[in-house]
Amino acid sequence: MRILVVEDTQVLGQAICERLTSLGHGVDLMGDGKKADELLRYQSVDLILLDLNLPGLSGLQLLQKLRQRDDDTRFLL
Repeated sequence: MRILVVEDTQVLGQAICERLTSLGHGVDLMGDGKKADELLRYQSVDLILLDLNLPGLSGLQLLQKLRQRDDDTRFLL
């Protein structure tokens, strides 16, 4: 499974990514909502683990943009 972790706290994001990688998942880490939005315009993932309080775009703003583009990627807040 390809997972995008969007978390601006570096230590927490790294810990989540390491655990998911150890379970056999492909994982990318983004620390900014705007950069995550740019990535998701061209790259599809199976799941997004999303922080609400992000620089650039908040987690809710990012979800709104995804839904406006009819992107139905699953997410966990």
